[in-house]
Amino acid sequence: MADSSKQEGGDAPAAIEVPNYSFFKPPAQKPSSFTFYTERYYSQFKISNCKGTEGNNARILLHSNKLCMLCLDPSHVIIKNNLEIESLSHSVKGRGGKERDRLTGAAGAPKGKKKKGAMQCEKLMALAIITTKCGQTFKIPACIDGHILEINPFVSVDPQLVVKAPLTEGFIAVINPKVGTSFDDFELVSKGTSGELQGNEE
Repeated sequence: MADSSKQEGGDAPAAIEVPNYSFFKPPAQKPSSFTFYTERYYSQFKISNCKGTEGNNARILLHSNKLCMLCLDPSHVIIKNNLEIESLSHSVKGRGGKERDRLTGAAGAPKGKKKKGAMQCEKLMALAIITTKCGQTFKIPACIDGHILEINPFVSVDPQLVVKAPLTEGFIAVINPKVGTSFDDFELVSKGTSGELQGNEE
């Protein structure tokens, strides 16, 4: 059997010449985490002292498609002091005090492109109740009027996610804001499209 590594006549196969793409240069600094993308593609707003509680700071990440992610702000007292969380509850009550199971991914969750069946929320409605091991309780409100499209179920299983990755895996909810919602009263932390910080992180 002829040696397949050689061409006819017994000569060695011709070497494959790799083009020299000298014009291509990798970025000087690659993103080390998903934070790179949140800073680049989301406008971010800080809401301080939610529910009148000192240090109970939230953050809204506004995507170009107008959907919002509700998160703890990195300046929240839980994150600043690296507190351990005892529990995180999503038991949200609608009008009349009726609890809605759909928020945690149970049957009846919003369906379809138009998210039919999504629960309406008001800016003062608490979407998460966080209790620390030292006995402090913080109620995290929606901060904006709209409809709740998703509640992050993973933070109930691992509440410490809101400390370890507050603006990514530890987000609290995704909200479709009411048409005409203004963010002018919130503190602008960073502006989407550029990712350049406009304010100072605490």
